[in-house]
Amino acid sequence: MERKCILCADSDQNTLDLLSDSLGDAYDIEIALTGVECLSKFAAVKPDVVLLDVDLADLDGYEICARIRSLNQRHDIPILFFSEHCEVEDMLNGYEAGGDDYIHKPYDIKVVRAKINTHLVRFTHAMYLRDELEGVTTTAINALINTNELGVLVSFTDECLYTQTHDDLIRVLFKALKSYGLAASAQVRTGNKSKIYSMQGDLAPIEKEIFNVYIEGEAVIHFSNKSMLNRDHVSLLIKNMPVDNKVVCDRITEHLSIIANCTDARLKAIHIEQNKAGHLRNLSQAAIDDIRGDIRMLEGQFKEFGQASREIMEALTLEMDRTLFALCLNEEQEEQLHEMIAAAQKDLNTILKDESEMDLYFEGITQKITNALDF
Repeated sequence: MERKCILCADSDQNTLDLLSDSLGDAYDIEIALTGVECLSKFAAVKPDVVLLDVDLADLDGYEICARIRSLNQRHDIPILFFSEHCEVEDMLNGYEAGGDDYIHKPYDIKVVRAKINTHLVRFTHAMYLRDELEGVTTTAINALINTNELGVLVSFTDECLYTQTHDDLIRVLFKALKSYGLAASAQVRTGNKSKIYSMQGDLAPIEKEIFNVYIEGEAVIHFSNKSMLNRDHVSLLIKNMPVDNKVVCDRITEHLSIIANCTDARLKAIHIEQNKAGHLRNLSQAAIDDIRGDIRMLEGQFKEFGQASREIMEALTLEMDRTLFALCLNEEQEEQLHEMIAAAQKDLNTILKDESEMDLYFEGITQKITNALDF
């Protein structure tokens, strides 16, 4: 398996030596002490990941990142910032410049290894998705130019109306966005809960922070080649807007606004439907609990009646045995009377036989009621 190359840029030689020693067993390491050297090494060695100190002496890390992202080749490899300052504003600056993650100094080498591995996996998946999207993007732009783009909106709104869950709705949403050749993530919010979905698998930590910061922002926010659209129940983060074609970019933005509005409306409807269904389930459960309680009460009364009947019959039999002599009956009459009592006792036992069958009967009633309510 080919070893990956990591380009480490930091103004501190000790930091570079530590990174080389700690990561050299798994990766080929290239180092740079300045921004100019970093850009030169990037062009020469074509690294798979860049570890970039924000505070280099000649150029800051944000500018270097922006320059790398402006290149025509290998512009989208993972770039991870090193910095002693990891406030939200710093992370946003890094994201706007094109960074994928932030690592706080002093760093834990285990964290660095884990982040490198995570971003290499994400990059591989992103490359596969990009290859798919490149052809789709050309088709989408041609469709936009030829004014056939309404088909995507019509198809989306039609499928959107029939979704019953958040997952189904986001699947339909991402299908529409892919038709435009867009890569995106979405945050869904209902009640006090939220969930983030991504077309590219796991979301980068820095992108999660973007959602947390910008969900209270304007309806549409543009930065670099990215856009964020905010609605009451959903926020969309588009990661590859076609900013080099203003006409297409503006029209896609208009369509995204419509798609975001439809998604938001459907999320609200799903939330209401789920609340109604939950309320109905609660009412049904309460009714079933009441019925089950009544059935258990009847079952208990039935058992008490059966026990009392047996006791009465046993007492009657015992009393008959004691009083037969006083009745002055002959042997045949006594035998006939005993047979009558035994037959009556047998009939009673038949009526009260096997209380476990009655338990099953009562349970069957409860189950039928449950099924009838489709609970």
